[in-house]
Amino acid sequence: MPEELSRLDGFRRKMQKFYAFAFKRDMEFLKRVEKAFEKENRVAIVTGGFHTTGLGKLLKEKGYSVTTVLPEMTDDPECRYFDLLGGGTSPEEKEI
Repeated sequence: MPEELSRLDGFRRKMQKFYAFAFKRDMEFLKRVEKAFEKENRVAIVTGGFHTTGLGKLLKEKGYSVTTVLPEMTDDPECRYFDLLGGGTSPEEKEI
């Protein structure tokens, strides 16, 4: 196997582990939400990125109402969100 493909295969394995763990985290979020509902009749959950869709689906399947609020996104190359996703450093991190 060419070296480039071998490197890509290594990334694929890491991604599979990452997403398997992320799905487990969704299930843990769901358990904690259900536990919170034992004490309260309203619960607010703040998630980001990957967990929003999966956790929202799990909650809806359980009969909970779900509202999603998203930030305004632009295709501006200077967009801070995309810079951070690409491995950039936030102004707060630069101060540290």
